[in-house]
Amino acid sequence: MKHPGAENLALYAGGELGALGRWRVGAHLVACESCRGEVQAFRLDRQSLREEAQLPAEFGWASLEAEMRANIRLGLAAGRIVARAPEASQRIGWRAAAGLALATSVVLTGIFLNLPQPDRQTQGIVLETTDAGLELRENGRTLTMLQPASTTVTYTVNAEGSMRARYIDSDTGQVTITNVYAR
Repeated sequence: MKHPGAENLALYAGGELGALGRWRVGAHLVACESCRGEVQAFRLDRQSLREEAQLPAEFGWASLEAEMRANIRLGLAAGRIVARAPEASQRIGWRAAAGLALATSVVLTGIFLNLPQPDRQTQGIVLETTDAGLELRENGRTLTMLQPASTTVTYTVNAEGSMRARYIDSDTGQVTITNVYAR
């Protein structure tokens, strides 16, 4: 069994321990006779100190007590006022605002640069292969060079914009070569 520390027992004896600590120590005291004895000893010590600290009434303790209470109330009121005032660290300075604006502009620029761009290639001549054959598109018009579907076609592309399709007709054995130039 773990015993509470002497300081917790002393605070418990004086009624100055917080709610959770009071509950923990109280639960322990139910089962522990030695700790109950220490708490009782602390209570007796507190009582004897109070009795020894009594000063004569002519000392003016009543006025000193009233002044101390007034000072405590004043300190608590000042603490509430300070707690409501915004702290300097909570206010955003011009440097922080400039940094935030810079970061925002960098993020927005990145988003803008990554937006999909219109396909500029389709505005000119487009030459490509389809399932039907070679297809040439320009300004919305399409020309398709048809090839048999059951035939294996070999395509060759030139860097100058031309495309060649070659295939052998399986019925006749003829070789067909189609060249399309797109300039």
